[in-house]
Amino acid sequence: MSEIKVLVVDSFELARYGLREILQSEADFNCVATLSSGKDALIFCETRQVDVILIDIALPQLDGIETTREILGLGRAEKVIGLISNHKLEYLQGMIRAGANGYLLKTADKDQIGEAIRKVHRGEVYFCEEVQKDLAEIIRSHLHFSPNDELLKDLTRQEKKVLKYVSRDFSNKEIAHELFISPRTVEVHKRNLISKLRLKDSKELRRYALKAAE
Repeated sequence: MSEIKVLVVDSFELARYGLREILQSEADFNCVATLSSGKDALIFCETRQVDVILIDIALPQLDGIETTREILGLGRAEKVIGLISNHKLEYLQGMIRAGANGYLLKTADKDQIGEAIRKVHRGEVYFCEEVQKDLAEIIRSHLHFSPNDELLKDLTRQEKKVLKYVSRDFSNKEIAHELFISPRTVEVHKRNLISKLRLKDSKELRRYALKAAE
């Protein structure tokens, strides 16, 4: 059985140590390195070839999404699995757009990690059960919604900002914090968006926002 060369990228030493221990306990895995930053990962991948990269999405400075995009932009054959402690829809979207092959919560056990690595190495994808609902939502948004540029032109600058944060799955409170307005004002903007974009409800607004964010 040929070994699968795995690179671990995580800013927390304990996480790197734990993943290395899990990988070293499996006969078909070879943990070639553990790195603490996206910058180090880019430098490493410029000269070294690995099969699978396990990368923390929430890396400081150069995050896991941008690092994934940069690494895969080198035209190499690495497969990437994103790791996250606190899942948000925007992280899942970002990793998919960057070209990642898998997505795991950091609460994943040894068997899940092993299954994910082996699957993506075979050319498949692996998305943990906890994000399947959001994944299905992204797929539905691609199938059923196509942003109308003419309608988008009619939106105010503030409405466009709200739409952007809706695509990132921000709550009304979070959007209010980002835009320095009240949650009630956010709700008013959402109602206006639903009306202007000729949608039925908040659920359709979320799907529309996901598609428009591409």
